[in-house]
Amino acid sequence: MTDTAEAKPKTPAQDLPQIRQTDKGPVVRAVWNAEATTSEDRKRLLGKLIEDVTLIRNDYQVTVKLRLRGGRTQELPPVDLPRHRADIMRRDASPEVLAELETLLEAGLYDQAAAEALNRQGHRDSRGDPFTDRTIQTIRRRYHMKNGLRRQKEKLKKQGYKFGCELAAELGICYQTLQRSAEQDPNIKVQRIPAGKRTFVMYKIVNKSNQSNNSST
Repeated sequence: MTDTAEAKPKTPAQDLPQIRQTDKGPVVRAVWNAEATTSEDRKRLLGKLIEDVTLIRNDYQVTVKLRLRGGRTQELPPVDLPRHRADIMRRDASPEVLAELETLLEAGLYDQAAAEALNRQGHRDSRGDPFTDRTIQTIRRRYHMKNGLRRQKEKLKKQGYKFGCELAAELGICYQTLQRSAEQDPNIKVQRIPAGKRTFVMYKIVNKSNQSNNSST
């Protein structure tokens, strides 16, 4: 007696060439969902239908573009990628808040004042909490934004203002003398920059000829 090998049952996926020719969606779905269709069969099915796959990443989203055999293309809805724990936990700001923060810093507000202004407008950070001076510092460093104090100092320097020690050294007098002179001499302009509990003072000589005469006498 000879043992006869029992023929394997034919799976729906073995008719893939015929399915490709018919190009009927219901037939493809029936083969895909059939109990006898294995994972390997489904891979073969995709290979028969799809010519090329393009992945386009935008931050934490991926868009999938399919080019089917025959030339037809199809774009799938964006897929959200898992975020790193550090990205989830870190505090950030929306583009709208970043634009408003840039405006506040350009106006010369220091970090605490900018945080208070954003909170008054109803803005919150990426974790839903009110802004603090530390949050503003973190966001500024991340997006390379200068603080308001530095911006004000740079603007005043462009207008000819200097710190008291600089101007006093140029005039050959001590800083205390410059302070007293600024209270009485109309040729010395004074700009005060508040920064929380501190105030920075910068000076500018309007009429240098008169000031040189006054300092020499």
